[in-house]
Amino acid sequence: MAYIKDIIISIIRATKSLLLAGFGRMLIVGETAPYYVRTFGTGAAGLKFTAKTRGTVYINVVFEDPEGNNETLAVTRTGSGTSETPYIINISLATNGSGTITSTATLVKAAVEAFANAHSLVGVTFVGDGTGVVAAAESAALTDPGRYHEFSELVEMVPHYPTDSAEYKMASAAFAQSPRPSLIAVYSRDTGSDLATVLNTIISSVNNKWYGLLISNRTKAAIQAAGTWASANKKLFCGCTSDLTTLDDRNNDREIFIIHDRPDDYPDAALFGQNLAKAPGSITWKWKTLAGQIACNYDTTTLNTIREKNGIALTEYGGVAITNEGKVTSGEFIDVIMGMDWIESEIESRLFKLFIDNPKVKLDNSGIAKVESVLISVMIDAGKAGIIAEASSEEELKRSPDGKYLYTTKVPLRDEISANDRAARLLPGVEFTGELAGAVHKTNVSGLVAA
Repeated sequence: MAYIKDIIISIIRATKSLLLAGFGRMLIVGETAPYYVRTFGTGAAGLKFTAKTRGTVYINVVFEDPEGNNETLAVTRTGSGTSETPYIINISLATNGSGTITSTATLVKAAVEAFANAHSLVGVTFVGDGTGVVAAAESAALTDPGRYHEFSELVEMVPHYPTDSAEYKMASAAFAQSPRPSLIAVYSRDTGSDLATVLNTIISSVNNKWYGLLISNRTKAAIQAAGTWASANKKLFCGCTSDLTTLDDRNNDREIFIIHDRPDDYPDAALFGQNLAKAPGSITWKWKTLAGQIACNYDTTTLNTIREKNGIALTEYGGVAITNEGKVTSGEFIDVIMGMDWIESEIESRLFKLFIDNPKVKLDNSGIAKVESVLISVMIDAGKAGIIAEASSEEELKRSPDGKYLYTTKVPLRDEISANDRAARLLPGVEFTGELAGAVHKTNVSGLVAA
């Protein structure tokens, strides 16, 4: 359902306004499209027709009553398989001397399978035992059985995705981590379909309650397209490829590019599976060991290039494979982006709760104070989460309004708001600042050892 956005939040650092209904959840967009299906009849007379080609097909099936006596069962095929002229598999049913249909589901299945032009397009299975007499049915198209699924266990994927599919392997890589995601969403697109168009359809009419984006495609073009889309739609994308040039001329806050000589091990799915749902502020994305993943086999020159271009590589250190750095392609750290997103999401959701829980938040100093209290509560929780830095030194304590965390909030007094804004019921000038806690990624140690 559409709505008009009345809570506008802007955080400086290239992070933009973000409504994170599914913060911490991931979506895999794969290319193992489903087989289109259509079921005719029920029970012993029921037959299920399944396309033999995955993805969008244009196939119709019709059960025709020949309206004659002693007609024989016959199958024909017409059309060219396009949206304008779909294939039509016409099943002319057999009748007895009284003109009554006598074709059973078993006989129809055998007739379709015996006609190569039909059997090359569809497979036929029984709904029941096949002994029932089928009924005439108007032309009906095989349809998409559904492309969006949610899985909490790997075994749940088997009815939808073969174990050798990219989607299954990506989910397996994610579920293998500890901690692991409690839920993974998967959407299947037709191979060759425009990725941005598919993603726009997903968020507009399928499901938008997710934050992290993964794609099964390993090519430079697809990974860059997904990163560009994520940056424009306030999602976080992680892709993996062996093509080092994928990093060329990239500079986005919402794309993580892993360069690996074994991209089909899906380290991107493993990285998201282990870390995406962890509390923002609690981790850095550097130094992570991923279950089931091995270090890349690149030389030092290549590893330095990946680092210089703000990519991520899995490298061996101390006998284990770890993620080097932990940056998006803009050079910012992933945990900073997620922390900013978390702050913005919390401000928006808590302000929304303030407005719906109160009959009226007055545009006077008492109401304005309630708005400021929301900002303060988020800043304190951001400090507890490790996003906003703790005050410790004497100078930092002077800058801390609560003696604990380094943030400020600012709201106007009622008499500082223009008459036009008051008439429009707009509260302008609500601001905050926060000093990021950051993380230790490098150290310099010096010492003296004496006898």
